[in-house]
Amino acid sequence: MRIYHRRGAQVVHHGGTQYKAAPDGGFEALPGDVERHLLGFPDWETDVQREQRRVREDLARRRDPASQYEELAAMRAEMRAEARAPQAAPDLSLLSPEQLAALADAIRKAQAVQYGDGEAPAKPRGRRPAPKGEAKDDEAGEG
Repeated sequence: MRIYHRRGAQVVHHGGTQYKAAPDGGFEALPGDVERHLLGFPDWETDVQREQRRVREDLARRRDPASQYEELAAMRAEMRAEARAPQAAPDLSLLSPEQLAALADAIRKAQAVQYGDGEAPAKPRGRRPAPKGEAKDDEAGEG
């Protein structure tokens, strides 16, 4: 059985022997009497007890509105930081000469429109409403 100290103890001394914790903080291959003795204290738990405790803590955290707001605020801050981070310039060497010429032309047209030196693109046209008194296409067949 594997046991863990809840506050992260890394060494156990017993009978002149020193036992070191694994990288995850667990102790394995302790003598049975040492294991039973340590598990009698509230700071020691088995791997099953540890997992159950972590699940309970996670559920409690998820149910707490304050922690949800904190997580949401942290995600928003991270997204803002990513948006403000300088973007790497695209590698134009990957474009063919024709693609570069088309890109330069599109940039010139966009700048001309932006600065008033060119024509604005046509506005998209939507469906016009049917004149009053006439049935719409989808209403014509109903009766």
